This record gives sequence, structure tokens and C-alpha cells, in this order.
Amino acid sequence: MKMLNVEHTISINAAAVIVDGQHLYDLREVPPAEIPVYLYKTLGLAYPKFFKMDHVSKLGFIATELLMQVVDRAVDKDKVALLLTTADGCREIDEKFAASMEDIPSPALFVYTLPNIVAGEICIRNGFKGEQMVWVAEAPDEKITNAYLQSLFAKGNTAACLLGFVNAYRDELKAELHWVQAD
Repeated sequence: MKMLNVEHTISINAAAVIVDGQHLYDLREVPPAEIPVYLYKTLGLAYPKFFKMDHVSKLGFIATELLMQVVDRAVDKDKVALLLTTADGCREIDEKFAASMEDIPSPALFVYTLPNIVAGEICIRNGFKGEQMVWVAEAPDEKITNAYLQSLFAKGNTAACLLGFVNAYRDELKAELHWVQAD
């Protein structure tokens, strides 16, 4: 069994952004639903596809952008895995899409009606090509996540893993991501 190290961590909630224990942004004055866009603009990012994403994808994307700014080790992006848990997934978009079916269903909404889209958005942006897994659960199951993580590294096809919890539903949002590498 390989020794795995959490090298970097980010937490985003309605109050703050904290990276590796350092308080980066106070968000108490920003409406929760606007936090991902606020951070996107604050960071000066230029990724037009961002504005088409659903709320949970925007949050996961921004959390990853901030976390990757502190990841200092070169890593083979073909060997970066992604393991996420989300409580609500894309429920907000599912509700909007269901409402749009009363008239003409919106293809712009339909594309975001899978909870794993956030993983795809993160991997496309960062060029990660390792294994991806998204669990829908109220909270991460540490035992299952650790077993799965150990399995990924034991196979030898994972050099690093971005793992954690990303959830955004209405005015509630939370992202807790960790960058894990083996010794």
C-alpha cells in the first residue's frame, strides 16, 4: 500500500475561500449563487464556456482553478484521476429542464443534466486524462473513497488525484477539494 499525501486543499463556501489554510477571499458580501462568477471575474479568467456551465460545474471549475495555482509539482496529466462526491449533482438544472419540457425542452439545459458533467469540465480545462468518478451522496464516504483511491494508485496508472466534495443547489454551495500524490 502506497503512502498517499494530501498536498493541497481548497475550501469554498458562502463565507470564504481558504487554500492550504490561508484565507484568500471573504465572500460574506457576495450572494451565494453569484460566488463562482464573482471568483471567475476576480481571477481574470478567460474561458467563455464557463458561462454556459451549470452552477455545480462552475463551482468545481473555480475551486480547481484556485487549487491548481498552488500545485507546484509537475505531473503527467494523463495520470491525474478525479474522484468527486456531490449531494445534489445537477438537481437545479434537472428542475429547470423539467420545467422547460412544458413548452419546448431546452438543449442548452439538457447538456448539464448529468451529475458527472462537473468532472468533464474540470478534466477538459486541465487536460486530466486519468480515471474519473462522481458519486452522488449526502457526504463523502471516507472508507469507500480511501479504498478506491488506494486502488487507483496501486494500479500504477495514477500519479495524482483531485478528490473531494462539490455541491451547489440554490443558495447553498460548498467545495472541498484535495490534491493527493504518492510518496
